[in-house]
Amino acid sequence: MSLGHFDQAAGATGIVRDRLSLAAALQITFARRMKNATMHFCVSISIFASVLATLLAGPTQAQPVIVEEAKWASTEISLLVPDEIKPTGEHGTIVLEGEVTDEKRIGNLEVAQSSRSSAIDQFALQRFANARVSPTLLEHNPARIRLTVAVYNIKGLDFGSDYSCRQAVLDADWYAKAFNTTEIEKSSLYYLLRGGGTIFGNKKLAFAKDDEKFDLVWRHTLMACREFPDEKFVGVLLVLGNR
Repeated sequence: MSLGHFDQAAGATGIVRDRLSLAAALQITFARRMKNATMHFCVSISIFASVLATLLAGPTQAQPVIVEEAKWASTEISLLVPDEIKPTGEHGTIVLEGEVTDEKRIGNLEVAQSSRSSAIDQFALQRFANARVSPTLLEHNPARIRLTVAVYNIKGLDFGSDYSCRQAVLDADWYAKAFNTTEIEKSSLYYLLRGGGTIFGNKKLAFAKDDEKFDLVWRHTLMACREFPDEKFVGVLLVLGNR
């Protein structure tokens, strides 16, 4: 896709015809608006965050679910991608299953559903193998345990404030290759930002009310991030979505 096509698709009033003019145009826009875009966005959706806090998994562990018939204990856990894996862009959700031992630890832990990243799978396995089971999960004396572990580069309800363009591109490229798709990854950040515009009517995310426009802006944000890897992903998204 040409740089001129990128600028036109992103809704700019003029056509950027070469790399230098694209850089100049975006740098001017970022200089004037980037510093405050993410900060104002996060302040204006503080109510949104408090409401979603009861719906989304917390920073470490969600409330357990006990499946009585099969004597299963199930819970969801959110972790950040380890620093050593970040450069590969690998991430995802893995389901682990194991036994509850007599010592109330997790035994014979194995992958029930892979994240499609062996590194992420091994990270989760090593993290929870032989881990002590929390008293809450032991309430109904389960024989087996299921852990759904989400390993991503986004921390809960921070709205991607620290999510860099560099990392966003790495994540998107790995996802496209691992799942052999050109579709956008519908991550928690994707749905969080969509909800800010469609459910709570945040003005800076008004463009999210239009499914096609939001996806288009998301794609072109990734394109801009390849040019400006040190910028923040959400900041670029807000700038392009409101041009």
